[in-house]
Amino acid sequence: MTYVISNLHGRLTLWQKLLSLIRFQETDMMFVLGDTIDIGPQSVPLLFDMMERTNVYPILGDHECNMLMCIRKLPMDTTMANLPQKTGKEVLPMLRLWLRNGGRSTIEQYLVLDEEEKEQILDYLQEFTLYEDISIPCVRGGEELGERRFVLTHSGLKGFAPDRELEDYQLDEFLSDAPTASSRYFEDRTLIVGHTPKLGGEEKIFHGTGFIDVYCGESGGKLGCLRLEDGREFYVQ
Repeated sequence: MTYVISNLHGRLTLWQKLLSLIRFQETDMMFVLGDTIDIGPQSVPLLFDMMERTNVYPILGDHECNMLMCIRKLPMDTTMANLPQKTGKEVLPMLRLWLRNGGRSTIEQYLVLDEEEKEQILDYLQEFTLYEDISIPCVRGGEELGERRFVLTHSGLKGFAPDRELEDYQLDEFLSDAPTASSRYFEDRTLIVGHTPKLGGEEKIFHGTGFIDVYCGESGGKLGCLRLEDGREFYVQ
């Protein structure tokens, strides 16, 4: 089975609870649509948990992008105590943005790692993709619908045009779009995103016209996960 989730935001316990609920197997696939880190209390342990699962496929969100741009410029001997001295002028604006967006606990957890663990985190973040374009055989009510095509991104596609190829979009266009309930994207594919919480006003997965938003919002602690083959939704909180 193929599952999609987004905006875990350091909630390792809920993530593991969700995997238990869906009985996640080695033969399954899970796509995580960015913003795995920050805000919640266990961002770095969550990254290590995901890293160990070869059938979990991470997609870059703006929070991971901020972290990556900062830590790849920090010397390995950086600590919270010497962070101001170790942060170069070109990194300082990105670091301030990261901290302002809930990254303090993440950087604290990262900076106490040993050098090998820091390199593992850095390498893993650099493996995050900007999008996935997949086809899945779908079934509804016992009826086979054939293969459906899905495009998975973090925030939608800023500057979307129907005839524009996915590889032609720039980094920020995958990270900064904010879909509304009436947004329109592809006619031949379903776009699945996170990033913008509670589009329908409720903490549940939102189904628009040609797109789905799986981000339920972190305020109530709820995670929503979508199974692509049959459209079933799973929630934990």
